[in-house]
Amino acid sequence: MFDVVCIGAATEDIFFFSDRFKVEDRNLLLPWKEKFTVEGLERRLGGGAFNASVAFSRLGLETAFFGRVGNDQAGRAVKVFLEKEGASTELLVIDPEVKTSTSALLSIGGERTIVMYRGENDNLLETNPPWDKLLKTKWLFLTDLAGTNNDLIFEIAERIEGKDIKLAYVPGQKELALGKEKLKPVLALTELLILNFHEAQAILGEGHSIKELLGEFRKLGVAVPVITRDIEGSFAYDGKEFHHQEATLEVEVVDRTGAGDAFSSTFTGGIILGRNIPQSLLLAAKNASSMITKIGGTGGLLTLDRLQ
Repeated sequence: MFDVVCIGAATEDIFFFSDRFKVEDRNLLLPWKEKFTVEGLERRLGGGAFNASVAFSRLGLETAFFGRVGNDQAGRAVKVFLEKEGASTELLVIDPEVKTSTSALLSIGGERTIVMYRGENDNLLETNPPWDKLLKTKWLFLTDLAGTNNDLIFEIAERIEGKDIKLAYVPGQKELALGKEKLKPVLALTELLILNFHEAQAILGEGHSIKELLGEFRKLGVAVPVITRDIEGSFAYDGKEFHHQEATLEVEVVDRTGAGDAFSSTFTGGIILGRNIPQSLLLAAKNASSMITKIGGTGGLLTLDRLQ
């Protein structure tokens, strides 16, 4: 029996660093048909569910990762890394017919543009999921499934209905685009929903305050919706009380990759460990702040002792 099973992507992230990247009107400009030499290069492993698996493991939780990688160098590295962190790879699908998802991150001053190849790696329904093993868990942590059709999220909702399994849901862009009406069956079974302000608006529409958005998600059946909003911090609602966590102390931003994953997984981990909502929001804010001081999606993730 796992404490939490993380469902989603694992990727190889290749960072290219340069102070000479030129950005105009939110567009990255590069010379066409020419070479552009960068000053720095780093390779890391990432992906929302992969990052979350590492975060949960460092919090001391029994964790498993359900995702799909290729039988290539990056895919094998995913398996080795997770096992080193103490996360189970029993549910990891290594498919020799696909390539592991890969991203090129062009970074300047902590911000980046991502060029991504997802391939078929996220199409988890094609792998004939071992539901009997996958559902031997107290929690499911469901992240961005951009490479899949949307059937997987509804399949998961159908299979956990009536079972003693709690769902923490961090929807990606493809799922946000479904809108409120189509997501209702999933939201009605969601224990924790974690979004930023713009993502919440994508589901419910613009013109709402954060409190109004939280209230609307409660009406849709979410037990505890959480919304983050940059320097304003994070907000949660349990149906009785609104909670607010200010952003933690400013730190030097090295790379923002994985900060959202760190927040959502650490908040969920706090709840699983029996912390209340304010305590879990604080742990999440600390881990997200730590994340942006390191390169990649897992380098800044802290253990529970360090966070406390």
